[in-house]
Amino acid sequence: LVEGGVAPTYDMVVTGAALESLDRIVLAGYVHLLEFHGRTPWIGRLLGDCTPDLTFGTGRSGVVRFPTAGFAADIDNAWVSAVVVEPGTDRSFVAGTVTRFDASRGFFAGQMFVAAFLPDGRIDDVGFGSFVTVGGALVPRDSWHEEANGLTLGRFSADPGDELRLVVVGSAYADVDRTTRRVRVASFFTDGAINAIARPANPVGVVDARAMDAVIDSSGAVWLAVAQRSRSLSDPIPPPGP
Repeated sequence: LVEGGVAPTYDMVVTGAALESLDRIVLAGYVHLLEFHGRTPWIGRLLGDCTPDLTFGTGRSGVVRFPTAGFAADIDNAWVSAVVVEPGTDRSFVAGTVTRFDASRGFFAGQMFVAAFLPDGRIDDVGFGSFVTVGGALVPRDSWHEEANGLTLGRFSADPGDELRLVVVGSAYADVDRTTRRVRVASFFTDGAINAIARPANPVGVVDARAMDAVIDSSGAVWLAVAQRSRSLSDPIPPPGP
């Protein structure tokens, strides 16, 4: 893929891939910016032979870097962690994290988001969005830093007429000294409206838990892949960010 845009970059990272109905491959990730150690999300598409799809995105490059400023203010950093495609419409949804620098703690305080894109690569600023957002939906934060890792799309029942829902999963820092993380889960309808949010307590003896990915089975049950560990409280969790 030929990465387009104004700001020069020194690294382009792929964090997720999904397949469209025409066997085109949607990729998503983030680029590092040269001016400072910031990140900007991107989404792109390949044809079935793995050549760039020049009908996707701006500048006929097959890729588009998208600003998060349209649905989140005062952003210092942003990245995408996962992508899924909606069957029948070929809309793409990405899950990621936007951060704002918290001078009182010396770290970037993050918030999870989901954004939607039309099949031609334009952000879906008409059919998707909630709160005061355009083309994206923020997960309301209830800890000082939250980070998205995985995204899935499916129905919460075996009824094929049930609405599709997006489930974004990740982690939430439960304290300011970075010694405890808990699983964070949120579900959205495909128009960007919040369906449910949860931050369950860790099992006894577990002080670090992160949901890395999720799937929805044919009965509608949501299954999470969780990384967890028990450790000394003197062993801090690494700083936020990919």
